[in-house]
Amino acid sequence: MSTLEELVYDRLAASEAVTALLAQVDTDKPAIFVEQAPDSSSKRWVEPAEQTPRVVLTVQRIEDPARGSDATLLVDLFGLSDALPALSAAVQAALSGVYFHPTSEPPLAIRVPSAMPDPALAAYASIDDALALSFDVLAVPPAAVFAPDPVTTLQEWAADTLVDDDDKPQVQVDPSAWDADEALPALYCSLRSQRLLKRWPTKFQWQAEVRLHLLHRDVTTREAMARRLAQALAQTPDLRMGQGWLTIDRPLVADFAADPFRTGQVSFTAEFWTAKPPSAAQKIERVELSGQDLPTVEVPAAV
Repeated sequence: MSTLEELVYDRLAASEAVTALLAQVDTDKPAIFVEQAPDSSSKRWVEPAEQTPRVVLTVQRIEDPARGSDATLLVDLFGLSDALPALSAAVQAALSGVYFHPTSEPPLAIRVPSAMPDPALAAYASIDDALALSFDVLAVPPAAVFAPDPVTTLQEWAADTLVDDDDKPQVQVDPSAWDADEALPALYCSLRSQRLLKRWPTKFQWQAEVRLHLLHRDVTTREAMARRLAQALAQTPDLRMGQGWLTIDRPLVADFAADPFRTGQVSFTAEFWTAKPPSAAQKIERVELSGQDLPTVEVPAAV
């Protein structure tokens, strides 16, 4: 049983780059705390005169449609002003782009944070300085929502198609097993603008915009796999889906510099048949990247 707070704590506590910069508590543990640090008079401090630098974690489980986040991870850094830049960089490197799997929750992806000095935090803690990091937390539901399911069809196609010379998959396709530390990028498929075209007593015909999100901490790796994905899909005929087909309209549209979490790098319109309506909405589809006008390129279909 692990909460998001516990998983983030474990991630930071396992980072030597982070812990080497922190004070200690409880004999040999780094000064990382959830929601609140001990009082300055607490016997938990190894050296009473050395209570910083320290880190305080807080998770606000409030959806923010404007930011496209399902929660916010606040990481408050306390210490002397000249020590905070290195600590901030170490914390961001440890957390940005990481996937966590809390108990009884969908996989969660952590986005690159914003950072700003926070005089209020410093005054509250009665120390020299403080820095507040704010990370967006995005929920990535792994469950199928249609039967048969176009997302599952695309995941299976990607796992079979994007392989190396030994036929080993070069992309992670199961959100419940994503590992941000692996060399392989992760693929998330989302459906948007779902429209019921026709309904019969035993089946439904749908049209939807499909977005493919390639997630990886390294920009070069992420963009290279997004290009490979777009090229492979452009040359692929319609995909078998249950007893019918996932019909892909071409040309595809690709934007390899797009926000991989909110927007996705590859999109297309598809039609498919299902035996029942969708069972749930997928959260990552609700938002669009705003405030940026990024160029797009069309990926031509195979001749």
